[in-house]
Amino acid sequence: MLRDSTYTEIAKFDSDLSIINMENGLYNWQTGKFLPHTPDYYSVIQIPVRFDPDARCPNIDKMINIVADEKDRMKCYEMFAYCLYRSYPIQKMFVLFGPGGTGKSYFLDVVQRMLGDVNCSNVSMQDLAKDRFASSDLYKKLANICGDLDNTAMYQVATLKQLTSNKDRIRAQRKGEKAFNFVNFAKPIFSANHLPSSKDDTSGFYRRYEIIPFMHVFGADEIDQDFLDSLTSDAEISGLFNKVVSILCDLLVRNAFTNQLNIEDAKSMYKDRSAPEESFFDQFVVEVPGETIAKNMLAMYFNEYCEILGLPKRSMSMLGRYITSNVEWIKKRAIYDNKGDHKSNYSAWKDGKSVAVWPDTMIDLKKFIEWKKANTSK
Repeated sequence: MLRDSTYTEIAKFDSDLSIINMENGLYNWQTGKFLPHTPDYYSVIQIPVRFDPDARCPNIDKMINIVADEKDRMKCYEMFAYCLYRSYPIQKMFVLFGPGGTGKSYFLDVVQRMLGDVNCSNVSMQDLAKDRFASSDLYKKLANICGDLDNTAMYQVATLKQLTSNKDRIRAQRKGEKAFNFVNFAKPIFSANHLPSSKDDTSGFYRRYEIIPFMHVFGADEIDQDFLDSLTSDAEISGLFNKVVSILCDLLVRNAFTNQLNIEDAKSMYKDRSAPEESFFDQFVVEVPGETIAKNMLAMYFNEYCEILGLPKRSMSMLGRYITSNVEWIKKRAIYDNKGDHKSNYSAWKDGKSVAVWPDTMIDLKKFIEWKKANTSK
């Protein structure tokens, strides 16, 4: 196999980072020249795209205009371009985040169609973090594409950091084969409607994430199947290549994506979408001795928060379990039965009737309204 060859032999293949091997020739993105294949250039990575200098991608453009906010559209094209570059100078991985029916899977289909199935792996974020065999799938790939992440917590994320380092040699192994080392250049791209929580709360973890919101839910008659099929047609993909390869050089010179998240914004976006209960309580819920808030009222505000973030709503019982286990001033007042089950049911008189409430608890309404205004006007 290729990886069993000597380092010198391997280094001969795809050695010029400015050359992209295409179906009908070799394209140099630095010079803009397109040359025929030659036995003098060794390459094992070829994208399934024909170079056509006149090709355009009007339907892909339309799709991106629908699914992404205006401020993130150029970033989407830059992500395509970055996948064509076989190095990792910008230490970012990508997450398309949003509820179902927002076009995330169609977008990922276009990425994989341009790069080619053989040039993509499809490993989940959690498997990359915990499975010692998983990283070997990324060897000599252009992207790792995985949709519909679940929210299983990640306890070890060192491998995820190594994959985006551009310098760390990763120790990888396939089952039944000897281990080998490689420096990754496959760009991880995930989609999710709930991010997995992580035990790593450092800036080194959060700064690697570029979260792109997909919040427009398609109407039943908004997009027809013929349009969706056209997104991966030869003509559209050739046009997409022309568009993204023209911005690759500028992306690498800037060493940053358009509207790139800073560390604090990336941390906030990730925590909001991986631990929304914790984030909501940290921001908007306060302990006020003697005050109460109706349980259904608190759940209403929390689910409004989830809806704005594109997260699934929670039932009152799910929210209640979080509160009785994690909110310190509630935990201190908790009463349990002889089986260890929580049994206290706090109530108060509101509007002439007994209402289930959370004691010593209030919503900072001013802060919540300000947050809501800021996050619904984008």
